Amino acid sequence: MHATSFDRRQFLQGTAGLSAAAFVVTLGGACSHTVPVLPEGLQALGAQHAETFRALAETVLAGLPHTGAEDIAGIVRAVDAALATEHEILRAKVQDALLFLEWTPQFSLKFKAFSLLNVGDRTVVLQRFAQSPLKIKRTVYQGLTAMTLFAYADREVTWDQIGYSGPWVGMPNAAGSP
Repeated sequence: MHATSFDRRQFLQGTAGLSAAAFVVTLGGACSHTVPVLPEGLQALGAQHAETFRALAETVLAGLPHTGAEDIAGIVRAVDAALATEHEILRAKVQDALLFLEWTPQFSLKFKAFSLLNVGDRTVVLQRFAQSPLKIKRTVYQGLTAMTLFAYADREVTWDQIGYSGPWVGMPNAAGSP
């Protein structure tokens, strides 16, 4: 058995101290950060989840048309509404994935939460998730990115851009009748 200079109590105190230090560093970054206004009346996403998803959508959809602040807020509302109709286990998994994405960069990139990073740094975080040897990071990346892209493409304003003519229900057939 390997002897250490720390007993259990000292280890736990040290770990608590490191966690507190990381939290203080995060608060320092949060104080200088202007948080965009989030949609009101969210049902499934808490404020932190919604802010993380907003930052994710802003990053994943950067450069695409119809991705202004109001568009992103609409995407957050749509995802929230969809999650509100899902089973609580799925909601909890999405919320956990968002929290994992939010707090993981603190330990590897500038000691800031995902939503406090600029778009360039968030892009780096997402690339690291996508290419990670850890399956959990790749799964979180794939799931949250797919959810973001589906929510973006589900809005009628994007249909022409993606070559989608709309739902077939109620469309006229070749003879001209619905």
